[in-house]
Amino acid sequence: MARKKELYVLAVKDLDKTLADIAAGKYKMPVENSKYAEIFATIVRRCDNLDELPKFIRKAKMKKSECIHWWEGIIEDGYELFIVQYNAPDENFVELAGSEEVVKFVVSVKK
Repeated sequence: MARKKELYVLAVKDLDKTLADIAAGKYKMPVENSKYAEIFATIVRRCDNLDELPKFIRKAKMKKSECIHWWEGIIEDGYELFIVQYNAPDENFVELAGSEEVVKFVVSVKK
């Protein structure tokens, strides 16, 4: 029986460059580098500006009051937020997300 895919919010600066750098081995990641291309192939929604943030928050099933200032800060720091769908339990995905400098794990999306 296949596991239901979970949704996670991640933050990355310049996704294409980051994935290329991971694939080239420029970053030491906790799992094999090909996993990251696999994770970001499952993007459900992305947000890189404050105007789209309220819609992104609703898609992430969060309360605006719980995350708006935190996520605004992430975007203002130059990161783009992503909701990805991946088949891994929460505790494994946090480690899989990798280095806070490269791929930030933000939150698991509530069911």
